[in-house]
Amino acid sequence: MSDISHIIIFTPTYNRAHTLTRCYESIVNQNYKKLTWLVIDDGSTDNTRTLIEKFICQDQIKIVYHYQKNAGKQGAWNKAVSLSQEYDAFLCLDSDDILLENCISHVSSYFYLLKESDVIGLRCLAIRQSTNRPDSLYNLERVEKKSWHDELFSRQLGERSDIFDPKKLINYLYPVDETIKFVPEIWFYAASAPLYKYIYIPVPLTKFYDKHCHLRLSKVSFSQHIHGHKKAREIILRTVPLKVVYKNPVFYLKNLIRYLQCLYYIFIRNK
Repeated sequence: MSDISHIIIFTPTYNRAHTLTRCYESIVNQNYKKLTWLVIDDGSTDNTRTLIEKFICQDQIKIVYHYQKNAGKQGAWNKAVSLSQEYDAFLCLDSDDILLENCISHVSSYFYLLKESDVIGLRCLAIRQSTNRPDSLYNLERVEKKSWHDELFSRQLGERSDIFDPKKLINYLYPVDETIKFVPEIWFYAASAPLYKYIYIPVPLTKFYDKHCHLRLSKVSFSQHIHGHKKAREIILRTVPLKVVYKNPVFYLKNLIRYLQCLYYIFIRNK
């Protein structure tokens, strides 16, 4: 490419000052010029603000810091997407995860594919820290345009790292408000899958640390966020193609059971 794409790396954080330095250093060590780090502080009560101000003073990379009243990760995501519309690429890096060495430069040659009308993102690999191997085994051999439904169809599911076109993300903001702070991330993939595809790239982008569970969203209580889970299960049941249901019935049945559980809990609470 003749023009260097400007990427914004969004990190949502809530009382994660103890992991932010590791995250920050992995971004600083990228060999990529046009990079901005956007930190959305979701109401932290620890020393997050002081730490970010220290990073800003070091003047190693461009940092945009935004503090907001606690709204949940998806609320922070929505804010980040709205602040990222002038950028070419958008990556979410959790505050307890890291970028791998020079990974942005390695995948930047594919950034031009984000301009394709039916492509919403580049779906790269995420390394699980406890195994030091990719968490997803889907499409490890070639660069290929696929639907998220194809990934479901394969039954080779696992965590991956995505680089998105932020201008397309604006149409898929999470349905959160003051009463619903958490919606599972699968809502986004199910909502966007009927219209958009991904470029699956077998290049490791991030490493996630799974040995601790401090405030990790995968550990969030189901019963505590019934309405958010209901929204996610509804859209999955409505949009997943029949071929996926036939090939991966367990996935569909799990979501159907979760949806029925949501209805039951809501009914009991409203009695």
